[in-house]
Formats: sequence, C-alpha cells, structure tokens
Amino acid sequence: TPLSPLLFGAGQERGLRPGTENVPGIVGFGVACAMTRQNLEGNAGLVSSLRESLEKQVLASVDGSAVRASSARRLPHIASLSFEGAPADLLAARLDDLGVVAFSTPSPAGCTEDLSPVFAAMRDALPFGALRLSLGWENGEEDVAFAVDCLRTAVSDVRAFCAGACGRKRELREKLEELRKRTR
Repeated sequence: TPLSPLLFGAGQERGLRPGTENVPGIVGFGVACAMTRQNLEGNAGLVSSLRESLEKQVLASVDGSAVRASSARRLPHIASLSFEGAPADLLAARLDDLGVVAFSTPSPAGCTEDLSPVFAAMRDALPFGALRLSLGWENGEEDVAFAVDCLRTAVSDVRAFCAGACGRKRELREKLEELRKRTR
C-alpha cells in the first residue's frame, strides 16, 4: 500500500516526512524499554498482588460484585469486574467523576453489536457488562483503597439511579396502560 506523507517540507525518508529523526526521543524510548525489561518480573508480581488485593476488597465490600475470568490465565495488571444492578458503562462514567479511570464494555441490554466477540460469547454471564481497572507499578495499596472506596460509592449511586429510572419507567407504563383502557 503506498503511503502518503502526513507532513510536508524537505524530502527526507523518500518524501514521506520532513526533518530529521528525534534522536533524544529515540534514545529515551530505548532506555525506557531497557528499564522495563529489567524490572518486568518484579513489576508483574507487584501489580498482580495489587490486583488480587483490589479484587478481594471489592468482593468483600460490594454486594453483587463478581471478578470475571478469575480462574483463567490473565494479565497481572487488569481486573475485570461486574456488579449486579449497575451497568458498567454508567459505573465508568461515575468513577470518572470520582477520579478513577475505568474502561467498560457495554451491557448486552445496550448496543450488543458493539460487544467484542469475547464478551458477546459471555453475554449471559455479563448482564451488566464488565468494568476493567488497570494497575501499574507506580500504584500502591493506598491507590487500591481509594479505588475500592470510589467503587463502593459509584455502585451505590448507579444502583440508586437505575432503581429510580426503573420505577419511573414502570409508572409511565402503568399510566399508558390506564390511558389505553380509557380510550377503548
């Protein structure tokens, strides 16, 4: 596939980009890769223990919570969680308000065509979608405690919101049914 230049100017790199390579950036990236490789096993152990701590605390403090794929081989830094009665996309938005970044899969009740094949296959097991939290070597137990506190708050808030929305929906359906009966 022929490439088109993104930037224009001098003709370096067969006319694909102007300017010279960012040598300090290249060297810095190489050093970062070497440091990462040197500490890879230690960091994997650290983030794995943080993930396990996060999952245990969530399971102990949030009713209706579940850890997804806990018995499978997983990346050491990723926790995949779901919460009964709290759609993951709403939780991710509420967590963002509280200062915790999370990724969510859509719940099957929402846009199922957007589900990855993996989550589509797990559809029945994930009625509220999945929430993914990622940890890094720079995190500590205080970050885990903060995330768990925020999760408790977010799950409570989202469940209350959903319960209120369902109640309003039920009330509107009843009023609509009553109107239909009167007009027959």
